[in-house]
Amino acid sequence: MGFQKELAHISYEFVTLKDGAMSSRKGNIVRYEAFRDQMIAGAREETKSRHTDWDEKKIEKAARAIAFAAIRFGMLKQDLDKVITFDPKEALSFDGCTGPYLLYSFARIQSILKKGKKAKHLFSGTHLTSPVERHLISLLSRYSDTVFTVGTTYHLSALPQYLFDLCKTFSEFYEASPVLKAHGAELAAERLGLVKSVAQVLENGLRLLGIQPIKEM
Repeated sequence: MGFQKELAHISYEFVTLKDGAMSSRKGNIVRYEAFRDQMIAGAREETKSRHTDWDEKKIEKAARAIAFAAIRFGMLKQDLDKVITFDPKEALSFDGCTGPYLLYSFARIQSILKKGKKAKHLFSGTHLTSPVERHLISLLSRYSDTVFTVGTTYHLSALPQYLFDLCKTFSEFYEASPVLKAHGAELAAERLGLVKSVAQVLENGLRLLGIQPIKEM
């Protein structure tokens, strides 16, 4: 077939349900198709409740992105040597260390960038002196090292945890630091540059996890 990339198999521990281990003898086997459809249905219902003005096509696109983000992130954040109890409801939550939370953070950032698309931005930190701004910059600087570590150790959970920490810190930054209404043009431009940097790193990390970022949800 012409596929010549070198691959490495990464095995996980046993995956169970909240009700216990699956067993064909007990008849509680969950097939992937049923599981996938259940996750998409849950994401579709949540999306409909949030966006009553969206058409079916837009809802379906968002629902599939959210569902697959929940599944992939829910598995990839796990430690390889621990038994995994997968909870679909928890995985679909928009709060906490979940795929939908990361997608929500990305969409939130896109909304900020859309409002400030004509504003000046600077990729410097001269005026970014608050503790949360410095923490966010420090986190951004650790992205390459995190990816390198994951690639050499195969401990995949380090990247999901990094992206969750990035989103959580961004939320703290956004609550404490006005971006488009910052006092002073230079400060506003630097904060907007910081927001753009977070958006780029978050998008890169999501794509490495096989998660498709979406701009609205």
